[in-house]
Amino acid sequence: MSATMPSPVGPGIVSVPLSAHFPTRPGWQCEVCAQPWPCPTRQAEFTTAIDAGVGQGVALLLASSLGRASLDRPDIGADRLHEQFLGWINADLYSRMIGGRPASRVSA
Repeated sequence: MSATMPSPVGPGIVSVPLSAHFPTRPGWQCEVCAQPWPCPTRQAEFTTAIDAGVGQGVALLLASSLGRASLDRPDIGADRLHEQFLGWINADLYSRMIGGRPASRVSA
């Protein structure tokens, strides 16, 4: 199974293929590799999507997933869920995510 990240409508529409590394609920583990979701494979795919210019879509997906996980797993503290869903995003990736610019246009 594969999917694509949503992309802006208009010129330069971006389609980023995704693997089958989707979360299972209510545990929020990857259904393929059983690691906490987003697993390393999905993190790499999200990074590709961010670099393709659809970082704001990735941000919305992660935020909504974090919200659902907090309802599914009230036994897990907010700090642990934050680390699971957002802890892998470093400052550079975050900047590219919210800027919505492809990596090739980001100045060093």
